[in-house]
Amino acid sequence: MSDSNSPPSGGGGSVHKPICTICFEDLKPIVEDLQTLLICGHVFHELCIQQWLEYCPGGKQPTCPVCKQSCSRQNITRLYFQSTGDSTQLYSSLSPQDPANANAQALVEEVKKLEGKLAVLTLTFENQQLHLKKVDEEVPYMFALF
Repeated sequence: MSDSNSPPSGGGGSVHKPICTICFEDLKPIVEDLQTLLICGHVFHELCIQQWLEYCPGGKQPTCPVCKQSCSRQNITRLYFQSTGDSTQLYSSLSPQDPANANAQALVEEVKKLEGKLAVLTLTFENQQLHLKKVDEEVPYMFALF
């Protein structure tokens, strides 16, 4: 009889994936920005560790989320990975049936929509600035008439 807590035996073993111990999501070194704490070597998503340090209670020395060693922003470095093959192949090989990948695809689409909205708002803002400049140039002329 097999204990449900024991590791799987034989060739059908589980696949171990590295995770960010702050958000518990998979670490994907080729497609994500990762950072490491130089003091201990633990690796996190860049945004996760930056937020971890940012929200450290005032007056307290920040610590590694895993081993609790003291750290600071100066003790962090970004990791760069090399890969073989085409990076677009990484994205195309993601299974759309996997809920995490479907969610990632939805986020990519949302980013594209937001970028489009940003472009429209930027153009509108620039037009408003031009209009305001014209109005500012007309104001002295209007006061001169009175």
